[in-house]
Amino acid sequence: MYRLLTWAVGVLALATVLGAIGYDLTTERIAQAHAAVAPAPSRPAGEVSNEGVERLVVIPLQPGNDARRPIRSSDGGPGIERMREEMGSAVRLIALAPSTDKGPEGAAYVDIPPAVARKLAGGLARITLWTRADRKQPSAEFGMALSVDGSFPGWLRFPTGPATYESYSFVVPVPASAAGKPLRVLIAPDTKGGNGAISASHMIVDRILKPGEPEPSTEGAPVSPATADQPVTAQ
Repeated sequence: MYRLLTWAVGVLALATVLGAIGYDLTTERIAQAHAAVAPAPSRPAGEVSNEGVERLVVIPLQPGNDARRPIRSSDGGPGIERMREEMGSAVRLIALAPSTDKGPEGAAYVDIPPAVARKLAGGLARITLWTRADRKQPSAEFGMALSVDGSFPGWLRFPTGPATYESYSFVVPVPASAAGKPLRVLIAPDTKGGNGAISASHMIVDRILKPGEPEPSTEGAPVSPATADQPVTAQ
């Protein structure tokens, strides 16, 4: 009986350890663990919470060799390098030209899938980027913006956090007229006019629920069709 009890306790302990390892092997969960202990001055503008939102898509930011690649660089935009992190793939965005409020010069961009854009039209979108300061040439500040049919509303600026992944979010209204038009998230790695860089793992697009709207299913978020054959670094 004693041996049986000892064996059972050992099995339970092993299962607990394996479960913990499996739990930690995703970019988002590791980032959440880092964000939870980050000092207040370095916290992102918006924390990720699934309450009151519908998660529409998770887009791993991995450059490719054709039109299927989810992140690209505009004319004069940042250099994009593929990276391997402890928890999976990411990209390094290096500013090659200053980014200003006059336009999206020096920006990378991610196109939101048309089906997702249609669901966002007439509502509120929450865009979340999981990123960290580059370890070689960190920027002091980066920017994001949501472009509707080529428009540029100006940069939303974020102080670049420490060299651990954190969530940086902004909420923006999407006009009803945006249905059927290109929706694009712009990312400027250095909005201070320098040649700083950031590393980014993935982007999440959520829809803010309207008052009284029932909570959606809590199943895992779909992965962007453009990257369905790539490793997923978020759940």
